[in-house]
Amino acid sequence: MVSLCNVLIVEDQYLIAVDLIETMACFGAVRTEMALDSLTAHRLLDAEVFDLVILDYHLGADTCHLLVERLRPVGTPVIVVTGADFRSLPAWLFDYPVLAKPINYRAVGAAVRSLGFGVSEAV
Repeated sequence: MVSLCNVLIVEDQYLIAVDLIETMACFGAVRTEMALDSLTAHRLLDAEVFDLVILDYHLGADTCHLLVERLRPVGTPVIVVTGADFRSLPAWLFDYPVLAKPINYRAVGAAVRSLGFGVSEAV
């Protein structure tokens, strides 16, 4: 298992983003950054490498599609969260763990572990 060091949370709802940051800290993440929109996320990705990126599927009027396409070639693990009906989501999205909102933090932990990261089961 790999240690969870540097995580990017891309979520347009501030309170959900903060909850995910706290959850990642409980899982042992050393550093977590937050982006409330795609533009900020791209800027953060320009500046550093992340071990894991958690993306909200709908980011305001955008989706996370361009971010996923940017992360796919470099092999950055991705978890997608969404409030949308799973039947309405594009098939390519299910190449990644997809979690429903409201977020179940045990499910987040299971998804993080499924990507090969060693995390505590305390949350």
